[in-house]
Amino acid sequence: AGRLVMAALRLSSPTYGAAPAGSSSFDAATAQLVEHDDSVLVPALKVLRQLIRNVVQNPKNEKYRTVKVANKALEKKLWPLAGTRELLVSLGFVGMLVDDESVLMCLDVNSEAFSAALEFIESRMPAPSSPQPPPSSTTPPPASDAPRSSSSRAGGAEAVGISAEEVARRQVAMRAVEAERREQRKRAVQEFGSDHKGKQRAKSPAGKMSGGGGADGAG
Repeated sequence: AGRLVMAALRLSSPTYGAAPAGSSSFDAATAQLVEHDDSVLVPALKVLRQLIRNVVQNPKNEKYRTVKVANKALEKKLWPLAGTRELLVSLGFVGMLVDDESVLMCLDVNSEAFSAALEFIESRMPAPSSPQPPPSSTTPPPASDAPRSSSSRAGGAEAVGISAEEVARRQVAMRAVEAERREQRKRAVQEFGSDHKGKQRAKSPAGKMSGGGGADGAG
């Protein structure tokens, strides 16, 4: 009882300032706000957006429909900018004393007016920056300090500090060694085949009969 010690005072009084004449209070308030630099306007709009959202989400809760004029954050970010109080007044906030404390209270929540205010605030907010893609987890292999020549890659061996002529000479020598090895294997196979055929003829029946006939003739 006795909580409201003073009747509602419209903000047209000198204590709170009056909305400019010649246009609707909402249009007049927004016209003043857009004149400010973004460095001070954006922080103020963020505060206004939070105050308005609180009322929209809790229209019957007196706590969220009441704004304390002496709030430190509002004194720093909101009230120094012309148009901030006027915007709240255009939304139905009125000034009054509650327990000897100056407040702005919204007595009637007009959903259309609050929606228009939120739309205006969002239109003046900077666009969110697009997120940067995360760095790739694949690490490229380190580059070799010394470039490899095409001749060294063809030889299948590192040729750092060796001339192209030396690499070619070594490749010719390697091919000659391989050719000699193939020739040795070929001769070994031929010799094995000749020896194997001779042994097969010695063990054949014809060879045994010819040998026996000779023995009889000698007897």
